Amino acid sequence: MLLAALAMVGAVAATASGCASPGTPSSTATSFVGQWVLVTGSDGQGRLPLDGTYITLTVDEAASGFGRSACSDYRAKIIGQPGPVFVSVTSKAIALCSGANYPLLDERYLADLHAASLGSVDGDYLTLSSSKTRLTFHKVPHFMIGGIVDIPWSAQFEGFTEEDGTNVQSLHPDGSLMLSSDRTFHMGVGACPDLTGTWMEDAGEIVLGHVAHADAPCDTPDDAQNRTDVMSALAQGFEPALLNGALLVTNPRNNTFMGFLHD
Repeated sequence: MLLAALAMVGAVAATASGCASPGTPSSTATSFVGQWVLVTGSDGQGRLPLDGTYITLTVDEAASGFGRSACSDYRAKIIGQPGPVFVSVTSKAIALCSGANYPLLDERYLADLHAASLGSVDGDYLTLSSSKTRLTFHKVPHFMIGGIVDIPWSAQFEGFTEEDGTNVQSLHPDGSLMLSSDRTFHMGVGACPDLTGTWMEDAGEIVLGHVAHADAPCDTPDDAQNRTDVMSALAQGFEPALLNGALLVTNPRNNTFMGFLHD
Protein backbone atom coordinates (compact mmCIF):
# COMPACT_ATOMS: atom_id res chain seq x y z
CA MET A 1 0.00 0.00 0.00
CA LEU A 2 0.93 3.55 -0.55
CA LEU A 3 1.12 4.56 3.09
CA ALA A 4 3.51 2.72 5.41
CA ALA A 5 2.86 4.89 8.45
CA LEU A 6 5.26 4.95 11.37
CA ALA A 7 2.70 3.32 13.64
CA MET A 8 1.50 0.81 11.05
CA VAL A 9 -0.46 -2.19 12.16
CA GLY A 10 -0.42 -5.35 10.13
CA ALA A 11 -4.11 -6.17 9.97
CA VAL A 12 -5.83 -5.97 6.63
CA ALA A 13 -9.35 -4.60 6.54
CA ALA A 14 -12.17 -6.04 4.51
CA THR A 15 -11.99 -5.09 0.86
CA ALA A 16 -14.79 -3.47 -1.10
CA SER A 17 -14.12 -3.58 -4.80
CA GLY A 18 -15.93 -3.66 -8.09
CA CYS A 19 -15.29 -4.46 -11.71
CA ALA A 20 -16.05 -2.19 -14.61
CA SER A 21 -18.11 -3.69 -17.36
CA PRO A 22 -16.53 -4.06 -20.83
CA GLY A 23 -16.33 -0.75 -22.56
CA THR A 24 -16.18 1.29 -19.34
CA PRO A 25 -13.81 4.28 -19.86
CA SER A 26 -10.45 3.98 -18.16
CA SER A 27 -9.94 7.70 -17.51
CA THR A 28 -11.43 10.33 -15.28
CA ALA A 29 -12.62 13.87 -15.85
CA THR A 30 -9.98 16.59 -15.56
CA SER A 31 -12.26 18.37 -13.09
CA PHE A 32 -12.06 15.37 -10.73
CA VAL A 33 -8.25 15.50 -10.62
CA GLY A 34 -6.78 16.99 -7.46
CA GLN A 35 -6.31 16.60 -3.73
CA TRP A 36 -9.55 16.65 -1.75
CA VAL A 37 -10.66 16.63 1.90
CA LEU A 38 -14.11 15.37 2.94
CA VAL A 39 -16.25 18.14 4.45
CA THR A 40 -19.72 16.55 4.65
CA GLY A 41 -21.24 13.14 4.09
CA SER A 42 -24.54 11.32 4.51
CA ASP A 43 -26.08 7.92 3.85
CA GLY A 44 -29.02 5.79 4.96
CA GLN A 45 -27.88 6.10 8.58
CA GLY A 46 -27.84 9.91 8.45
CA ARG A 47 -24.93 12.34 8.47
CA LEU A 48 -21.40 11.02 8.81
CA PRO A 49 -20.07 12.11 12.26
CA LEU A 50 -16.84 13.64 10.95
CA ASP A 51 -16.10 15.68 14.11
CA GLY A 52 -12.96 17.12 12.56
CA THR A 53 -11.74 13.78 11.18
CA TYR A 54 -9.30 14.39 8.32
CA ILE A 55 -10.43 12.13 5.44
CA THR A 56 -8.62 12.61 2.14
CA LEU A 57 -8.99 11.63 -1.51
CA THR A 58 -6.42 12.30 -4.23
CA VAL A 59 -7.31 11.62 -7.89
CA ASP A 60 -4.89 11.65 -10.83
CA GLU A 61 -5.37 11.84 -14.61
CA ALA A 62 -5.32 8.04 -14.95
CA ALA A 63 -8.40 7.73 -12.70
CA SER A 64 -6.27 6.26 -9.93
CA GLY A 65 -6.98 7.56 -6.47
CA PHE A 66 -5.75 7.08 -2.94
CA GLY A 67 -6.41 8.54 0.45
CA ARG A 68 -6.72 8.05 4.16
CA SER A 69 -9.98 7.65 6.03
CA ALA A 70 -10.64 7.40 9.76
CA CYS A 71 -8.78 4.09 10.15
CA SER A 72 -7.62 3.07 6.68
CA ASP A 73 -5.19 3.74 3.90
CA TYR A 74 -7.08 3.06 0.68
CA ARG A 75 -6.83 3.07 -3.09
CA ALA A 76 -9.66 3.91 -5.46
CA LYS A 77 -10.59 4.12 -9.12
CA ILE A 78 -12.93 6.93 -10.16
CA ILE A 79 -13.83 6.47 -13.80
CA GLY A 80 -16.10 8.71 -15.86
CA GLN A 81 -17.04 12.31 -16.50
CA PRO A 82 -19.36 14.63 -14.53
CA GLY A 83 -22.51 12.57 -14.41
CA PRO A 84 -22.34 8.75 -14.19
CA VAL A 85 -19.15 7.44 -12.60
CA PHE A 86 -17.77 4.06 -11.54
CA VAL A 87 -15.90 3.86 -8.22
CA SER A 88 -13.93 0.92 -6.81
CA VAL A 89 -12.23 0.91 -3.41
CA THR A 90 -9.57 -1.27 -1.80
CA SER A 91 -8.55 -0.57 1.78
CA LYS A 92 -5.89 -1.60 4.30
CA ALA A 93 -6.05 -0.89 8.01
CA ILE A 94 -3.51 1.44 9.58
CA ALA A 95 -3.14 2.88 13.06
CA LEU A 96 -5.33 5.97 12.72
CA CYS A 97 -8.23 4.97 14.99
CA SER A 98 -7.83 7.39 17.87
CA GLY A 99 -11.57 7.75 18.51
CA ALA A 100 -14.12 5.18 19.67
CA ASN A 101 -16.47 5.97 16.77
CA TYR A 102 -13.77 5.89 14.09
CA PRO A 103 -14.09 2.22 13.04
CA LEU A 104 -17.78 2.67 12.19
CA LEU A 105 -17.08 5.99 10.46
CA ASP A 106 -14.31 4.33 8.46
CA GLU A 107 -16.62 1.51 7.37
CA ARG A 108 -19.42 3.88 6.39
CA TYR A 109 -17.15 6.25 4.44
CA LEU A 110 -15.49 3.51 2.39
CA ALA A 111 -18.86 1.88 1.66
CA ASP A 112 -20.40 5.25 0.65
CA LEU A 113 -17.44 6.03 -1.60
CA HIS A 114 -17.71 2.63 -3.27
CA ALA A 115 -21.47 3.12 -3.76
CA ALA A 116 -21.06 6.42 -5.63
CA SER A 117 -22.56 6.38 -9.12
CA LEU A 118 -22.71 10.12 -9.85
CA GLY A 119 -19.94 12.73 -9.77
CA SER A 120 -20.05 16.52 -10.03
CA VAL A 121 -17.73 19.47 -9.47
CA ASP A 122 -18.86 22.95 -8.42
CA GLY A 123 -15.91 25.29 -8.05
CA ASP A 124 -13.60 23.80 -5.42
CA TYR A 125 -16.13 21.17 -4.34
CA LEU A 126 -16.37 17.58 -5.57
CA THR A 127 -19.52 15.56 -4.83
CA LEU A 128 -19.75 11.80 -5.26
CA SER A 129 -23.22 10.40 -4.66
CA SER A 130 -25.77 7.67 -5.23
CA SER A 131 -29.49 7.44 -4.54
CA LYS A 132 -28.75 6.93 -0.82
CA THR A 133 -25.30 8.43 -0.26
CA ARG A 134 -23.60 11.80 -0.70
CA LEU A 135 -19.94 12.74 -0.08
CA THR A 136 -18.72 16.31 -0.61
CA PHE A 137 -15.02 17.15 -0.71
CA HIS A 138 -13.16 20.48 -0.78
CA LYS A 139 -10.09 20.92 -2.97
CA VAL A 140 -6.79 21.47 -1.16
CA PRO A 141 -4.08 23.56 -2.88
CA HIS A 142 -0.63 22.06 -3.21
CA PHE A 143 1.66 23.23 -0.41
CA MET A 144 4.69 25.16 -1.68
CA ILE A 145 7.15 22.52 -0.58
CA GLY A 146 10.24 24.32 -1.88
CA GLY A 147 10.65 26.33 1.32
CA ILE A 148 11.23 23.30 3.53
CA VAL A 149 12.94 20.61 1.41
CA ASP A 150 16.71 20.05 1.32
CA ILE A 151 17.00 21.93 4.61
CA PRO A 152 18.16 20.31 7.88
CA TRP A 153 15.68 21.10 10.65
CA SER A 154 16.34 20.75 14.37
CA ALA A 155 13.40 20.13 16.74
CA GLN A 156 12.75 22.92 19.25
CA PHE A 157 9.47 21.95 20.88
CA GLU A 158 6.66 19.42 20.73
CA GLY A 159 3.25 19.18 22.33
CA PHE A 160 -0.48 18.83 21.84
CA THR A 161 -3.60 20.99 21.72
CA GLU A 162 -6.29 20.30 24.31
CA GLU A 163 -10.01 20.33 23.49
CA ASP A 164 -10.36 23.89 24.79
CA GLY A 165 -7.64 25.05 22.37
CA THR A 166 -4.87 25.32 24.96
CA ASN A 167 -1.42 24.36 23.67
CA VAL A 168 0.71 22.19 25.96
CA GLN A 169 4.35 21.90 24.93
CA SER A 170 7.76 20.73 26.14
CA LEU A 171 11.00 22.44 25.11
CA HIS A 172 13.98 21.13 23.19
CA PRO A 173 13.21 17.53 22.26
CA ASP A 174 16.22 15.75 20.79
CA GLY A 175 15.34 15.33 17.12
CA SER A 176 16.03 16.41 13.55
CA LEU A 177 14.25 16.18 10.22
CA MET A 178 15.44 16.43 6.62
CA LEU A 179 13.01 16.18 3.70
CA SER A 180 14.92 15.87 0.42
CA SER A 181 13.71 16.92 -3.02
CA ASP A 182 14.17 13.33 -4.25
CA ARG A 183 11.22 12.43 -1.97
CA THR A 184 13.30 10.70 0.69
CA PHE A 185 13.64 11.75 4.32
CA HIS A 186 16.08 11.33 7.19
CA MET A 187 15.04 11.72 10.82
CA GLY A 188 17.20 11.64 13.94
CA VAL A 189 15.52 10.89 17.26
CA GLY A 190 17.75 11.01 20.33
CA ALA A 191 19.99 7.98 20.79
CA CYS A 192 17.67 5.82 18.69
CA PRO A 193 18.66 4.54 15.24
CA ASP A 194 17.96 7.18 12.60
CA LEU A 195 14.76 6.77 10.62
CA THR A 196 14.83 6.91 6.82
CA GLY A 197 12.25 6.41 4.11
CA THR A 198 10.17 8.19 1.49
CA TRP A 199 7.61 10.96 1.63
CA MET A 200 4.74 12.22 -0.52
CA GLU A 201 2.09 14.92 -0.54
CA ASP A 202 -1.56 14.07 0.09
CA ALA A 203 -4.30 16.69 0.41
CA GLY A 204 -2.13 19.37 1.96
CA GLU A 205 -0.19 16.98 4.17
CA ILE A 206 3.21 15.30 4.02
CA VAL A 207 3.03 11.55 4.53
CA LEU A 208 6.06 9.50 5.52
CA GLY A 209 6.27 6.02 4.03
CA HIS A 210 8.52 2.95 3.81
CA VAL A 211 10.11 3.84 7.15
CA ALA A 212 13.25 1.92 8.16
CA HIS A 213 14.35 1.30 11.79
CA ALA A 214 11.06 2.53 13.33
CA ASP A 215 11.04 -0.39 15.79
CA ALA A 216 14.79 -0.70 16.41
CA PRO A 217 15.75 -0.49 20.10
CA CYS A 218 16.83 2.86 21.58
CA ASP A 219 19.66 3.29 24.07
CA THR A 220 17.51 4.46 26.99
CA PRO A 221 13.82 4.54 27.98
CA ASP A 222 13.88 8.34 27.68
CA ASP A 223 15.06 8.07 24.09
CA ALA A 224 12.35 5.51 23.37
CA GLN A 225 9.71 7.85 24.81
CA ASN A 226 11.09 10.74 22.77
CA ARG A 227 10.75 8.64 19.62
CA THR A 228 7.16 7.77 20.57
CA ASP A 229 6.36 11.48 20.96
CA VAL A 230 7.93 12.29 17.58
CA MET A 231 6.02 9.45 15.92
CA SER A 232 2.78 10.78 17.40
CA ALA A 233 3.36 14.17 15.81
CA LEU A 234 4.56 12.95 12.41
CA ALA A 235 2.91 9.57 11.80
CA GLN A 236 0.00 9.19 9.37
CA GLY A 237 0.54 12.63 7.84
CA PHE A 238 1.27 16.14 9.05
CA GLU A 239 0.46 19.65 7.86
CA PRO A 240 3.58 21.84 7.38
CA ALA A 241 3.69 25.61 7.82
CA LEU A 242 6.54 28.10 7.66
CA LEU A 243 6.33 30.86 10.28
CA ASN A 244 9.12 33.46 10.40
CA GLY A 245 11.68 30.95 9.19
CA ALA A 246 10.53 28.19 11.56
CA LEU A 247 8.83 24.98 10.45
CA LEU A 248 5.67 24.02 12.36
CA VAL A 249 4.18 20.58 11.67
CA THR A 250 0.74 19.60 12.96
CA ASN A 251 -0.97 16.21 12.99
CA PRO A 252 -4.69 17.04 12.53
CA ARG A 253 -5.78 13.57 13.68
CA ASN A 254 -4.50 13.77 17.25
CA ASN A 255 -3.73 17.51 17.62
CA THR A 256 -0.02 16.95 18.22
CA PHE A 257 2.60 19.34 16.83
CA MET A 258 6.33 19.96 16.58
CA GLY A 259 8.37 23.08 15.88
CA PHE A 260 11.74 23.07 14.06
CA LEU A 261 14.40 25.67 13.32
CA HIS A 262 16.93 25.63 10.51
CA ASP A 263 19.82 23.50 11.77
